[in-house]
Amino acid sequence: MKKTIILLFVIAITGNLFSQSLKVLDTNNVDISGTEITINGTASQGTAYFYAHIQNISSNDIQTLVCKQVIYENGLAGNSFCYGPHCYSSDTSNFPVTINAGDIDSSFDATIIIASAGVSQIIYTFWDKNNSSDNVSVTVNYDIATSIKLNDAQANYLSKPYPIPALNDIYFDYHIDSPAEINIYDITGKTILKKLLNTSQNKMGISIKNFKPGIYYYSLIMGDKKIKTDKFIVK
Repeated sequence: MKKTIILLFVIAITGNLFSQSLKVLDTNNVDISGTEITINGTASQGTAYFYAHIQNISSNDIQTLVCKQVIYENGLAGNSFCYGPHCYSSDTSNFPVTINAGDIDSSFDATIIIASAGVSQIIYTFWDKNNSSDNVSVTVNYDIATSIKLNDAQANYLSKPYPIPALNDIYFDYHIDSPAEINIYDITGKTILKKLLNTSQNKMGISIKNFKPGIYYYSLIMGDKKIKTDKFIVK
């Protein structure tokens, strides 16, 4: 515990500087290093998520770790994050994720469990395992309201797939008010499956028996618009 506290203190001091080697990107690979972003949600949705890609801009491979620092917490029943193949409810990851020189890792995601409306702020800091002063942070505000006006992404609901990690089949719960489909992509972005959704149903299963182990992405498509994009892991 003492070692973790000291490490978090060192990183907190140096975290206001930009890393020489790492960048935090959003899911569109836009640089959000050192910025403050807001995730909106409602108390009724139960969970909210933050996704980030980590880029190694150096000429050397880097073993990276991540920690979270809860600045304030209102209305949350819990928070956790996943990095690489491991998920953590603790403040600091234990297993380094190696990012090759010039590459981008897209395995990080953070989850909050919502108990009630409120605003919480958490800082996520990524650093070189062998040089903790080489670190980069992003500040996330989780703004959870009692209710908000529905936009396309909320009026047309698609759950995260389950069970995860998946072995043979995955399932989605959904509600749509017009024709839509789910597209599934491999890690390179290649579309490997398209599945139409029926407006009169609210659950769909997809066989993944022929999927190779790895990370896959899926999107809810309505017309020519992506309403939601997320990922899942196949063992």
